[in-house]
Amino acid sequence: MMRAPKWTLLVAAAALVATAAGAQTADEVVEKHLAAMGGRAALSKLTTQTATGTITISVQGADLGGTLEIYHKAPNKARTYFKM
Repeated sequence: MMRAPKWTLLVAAAALVATAAGAQTADEVVEKHLAAMGGRAALSKLTTQTATGTITISVQGADLGGTLEIYHKAPNKARTYFKM
């Protein structure tokens, strides 16, 4: 009989801790991220972006691996290369 009240108390305490941890709005999170990246002015000066990495695709139990290269150039050009 005592398990239900303890469980309820535990859930309520966890909810209070999560709320008190300092909930942030989406706008606050975005602004902190922009500030960490150098600010809006610095990001607006970027004209090209490059990303490289590896990729693995599973097809019918077989893994196919390769490299991935993504290039973006302002205002609206993009190119993606997959090498399998």
